[in-house]
Amino acid sequence: MPRASDFARRDIPLCSPTESVGEVRGRIKAAGSDRVVVVNDAGVVLGLLSGRALESVADTPVEEAMDPAPVTFRPDTLAHELVHHLERAAVHTALITDADGVLIGVFGRDEARTALQPHD
Repeated sequence: MPRASDFARRDIPLCSPTESVGEVRGRIKAAGSDRVVVVNDAGVVLGLLSGRALESVADTPVEEAMDPAPVTFRPDTLAHELVHHLERAAVHTALITDADGVLIGVFGRDEARTALQPHD
C-alpha cells in the first residue's frame, strides 16, 4: 500500500528562522510558491510561513511571523488515509517528517488522490 512518503515532494522552499520575511518572500515568489517551511540547520521543522504572515514588515524575523509547530505526519502513514484526512479538514497539503521532526517533504492531497485512483 502506498505511503505518504511515496508522494512527498522534496523540491519545496525552505528557510531559516533567522532570515527576514522580506528575504524569504522574494525567494518563494520567484519559486512560484505561496509558503515556505522553516527548518533549523538539522532540517527539523520549526514552523511554516504562509498567508498573512508573508505580508509582515520586510525586516521581521521569520521566527516571529511563522506559524510555529505545524501539524506533521509520519512517512509510513497510508496515503489514502492521509488524502481522506486532508479532504475532511479542507487542507491541500501536509508536511511529512520523520520521528525526529526532520522534513521529508510535502504531501499534495490532489496529486496523491489522482495517483491513487484505479486506472481504467
